[in-house]
Parts: sequence; C-alpha cells; structure tokens
Amino acid sequence: MKVNTDGVLLGAWLSAPRLSAAESETHTNPVIVSHKLRILDLGTGTGVIALIIAQRLAASNPDLFQHKDTVPAHPPVEILGIDPDEPSAAEAGFNFAASPWSKYLKADSLSFSELVAKEKRGTFSLIATNPPYFNNSLKAPCPRRSSARHTDDLPFDTIISGSCELLCEGGILSVILPFEEGMQFALTAKRSSLALVKMCKVETVRGGKVKRVMLEFEKRAAAGGAAVAATEASVETIAIQEIAGGPYTNEYRRITGDLYLKF
Repeated sequence: MKVNTDGVLLGAWLSAPRLSAAESETHTNPVIVSHKLRILDLGTGTGVIALIIAQRLAASNPDLFQHKDTVPAHPPVEILGIDPDEPSAAEAGFNFAASPWSKYLKADSLSFSELVAKEKRGTFSLIATNPPYFNNSLKAPCPRRSSARHTDDLPFDTIISGSCELLCEGGILSVILPFEEGMQFALTAKRSSLALVKMCKVETVRGGKVKRVMLEFEKRAAAGGAAVAATEASVETIAIQEIAGGPYTNEYRRITGDLYLKF
C-alpha cells in the first residue's frame, strides 16, 4: 500500500488527545497509571495515520516519549492500527517497529467488527480512519485494492455503530472522505450518539471544487437511546495548492509541515 495525501492530511488535522496533567506527572515517576489512553487507526494500511498521531503526541508530551529505552512495560498510551488485510497489517507493524515510538504502537490483522466483538465498551479516546468509500461501482481486478476502496467490507453504518460502542464519552471519531460521501456519512451519523463538531473542506487547487472533507464527531450520551441533539460544527476550508502544479498553500504547509522533509 502507498502513503497517500488523505492519510497524511487527516493525521495532521485531527484533534489529537492529550495525556492529563495527572497522568503525565504520575508517569515521570516509576508508577503505572490506572488509565490508558487508547487510540485506534481503523484500516491502517501502511500505518501512516497512527505514526503521525504518535509523532504529535510525542511533541506534546516530550517527558513521556523522549527516551525510547526508558519506556515502561505498561505505557499509558496505546495506538492500535488494525487492517483485515494481513499484508497491510504486517507492513504497518514493520513501520511501527522501525519508528521511535514502537512501544506505543501495535498492528493487528482483524476487521472492525472483530475488534468491536472482543473489546470492552468505551475504552478508546480517538478513532481515526481513511475508510473505503466506493459503493456499487466497478471494482479493481486486484482483490486487496478493491477491499481497500469499496465499502462492502466496511460500510459507513458499521464504522458509526462500532465507534459508538468503542469510544468513551467525549471520545472523537475523525474521518476523511470524498465530499459527497462525507456528507452521506454525516447524515448517517445523525441517527447515532455521534455529534458533528468539526469539518474541513479540502480543495486540491484554491478556489476549485471541494474534493475531500474531513469530519470530526464527538461521542455524547443520549437519554433513552435517542440521537444526540444537533450542534453547530465549526467549518473551515483549506486548499492544497495555489494553482495546479504550483506551490503548496500556506495553510497546507502549516498543517503538514512537521511531516514532510521538503517543507
């Protein structure tokens, strides 16, 4: 699998959770904290989103991540990347092991439904995904490529219902999709306990058509199983390039600058 702009952009844009002050202070002493920050990269592929989240957490919690050889046996952060495609999970695991944050990263070959069935409810603070989005369209001859692109194995309602199960209250689901599919995803999520709180429309070229949308939902409690009350999400628009084939925009450099050597 290749690293694509969508994964890099989502990993850079999403709201990365922070360790609480109590957790950070406790962890500077050789004491195992009782609460573990758990993050899921759903459909991890190469593991790029999980790696970006680890890099961002390391930058905001330098005392915890600075010295690889002093990481405790039970670190208070776990970033799990799952993919039902075994070669992809193996590739992510290889990339995780080669990173400075290897003890905080784990790759596993299993589907989202399998993870939901085995995990305790409400144990993840963040779920991030660059999911398949083709629906009822011509499939590629390569089965792996088709599975990564088509919603057959990971429908939107499965992502939403599974996220409602796994996220703690206040937990975040971050998604990147083509614009039309993203609006469909947001409409489906309205019937759940996920409230849309943040949206970013992505133009390939400034002033051009919106090609992608990044969405962030917050898990909220709802009385009697009813859908959560509607909230007004913050909305922004960014462009990747000023003109086709031209320079990257300042906002794209700002968001992804820590991830590209050429920036």
